[in-house]
Amino acid sequence: PTAGFGAHNTPRLSLFRPFPRLFSTVTTTSPTPASVATPSWEELSRRLDSGQASEPLPLVTLYRDTNGWCPFCERVWVALRAKGIPYAEQVVSLQNKPEWYKALVPTALVPAVLFHGDGDSTERSIIWESDDILRALVER
Repeated sequence: PTAGFGAHNTPRLSLFRPFPRLFSTVTTTSPTPASVATPSWEELSRRLDSGQASEPLPLVTLYRDTNGWCPFCERVWVALRAKGIPYAEQVVSLQNKPEWYKALVPTALVPAVLFHGDGDSTERSIIWESDDILRALVER
């Protein structure tokens, strides 16, 4: 055949290239730095007595989606972080919602926030719907 249109001697692009190795198993062991010493039992006890070792107790528990795709969960998460509210996070599978979550939240939707009560009160309350949660965060 002649060179030009329809010629079979032109280089072809291969659509099927071998994929590079995406994951490799590398095991590394790094020694503990000398500057980070393991505290003694006495030091840990002193920290506990002084309250130095305790992190702030979470005031709320945020129930959110497992994948982090829900924009409503994200806006509640951003508000908690911006206000500096200590929180615990519990992820809920959207495909297989656990029965305990369905019993806790009547709509079974995410996000939901469980308020644990502050130091003066042990009253707990659950709020769902991101708008309602944001309002509650402003009020408390």
